[in-house]
Amino acid sequence: YNVKSMYYDSEEDVLWIATFSEGIVRIGISQNTFDEIPLQNPIQNIVKILSLDERSLILCSTIDGLYRLDRQTMKITSLQKKLGLSNIGIINDIAVDAGTLWLCTDHQILKVDIEKGSITSRYSTSSFHGMLAEHTTRCLYCDRSGKLWAGTSGAGIFAYDQQSDSFV
Repeated sequence: YNVKSMYYDSEEDVLWIATFSEGIVRIGISQNTFDEIPLQNPIQNIVKILSLDERSLILCSTIDGLYRLDRQTMKITSLQKKLGLSNIGIINDIAVDAGTLWLCTDHQILKVDIEKGSITSRYSTSSFHGMLAEHTTRCLYCDRSGKLWAGTSGAGIFAYDQQSDSFV
């Protein structure tokens, strides 16, 4: 397997693995189980990122878009059209906090209202202090206090300031 990312679910003692060609792999640690979960077509099986949303559903980003996997039924649904995410580019990372889905692509961070199913804000990385055109956003992290952090290639780390609605 060519592993792209992993997510450990401590409640179920399961390791979820995003692979480059096999879709999603689920390893039940204490149950000693191993399951491959292929997506709907070969291009979708190139899974880059796995994350858990607030409803305990797995979010997975592929080079073909964004999908949600129901852990109980193993049903996969596309979120591209539902959330208005067409033509945003390849998603580099995902973070979820308090009903908000954060997505980063190379040159923007999107704030998506999961319930409304719409992009509520777009943050161009060119507006980040010290960020140059050749720098890209690579990763997102939401800490325990709810603060969102964005990591870049070459420009460092930026934090989302809710009061000014910007990254500083």
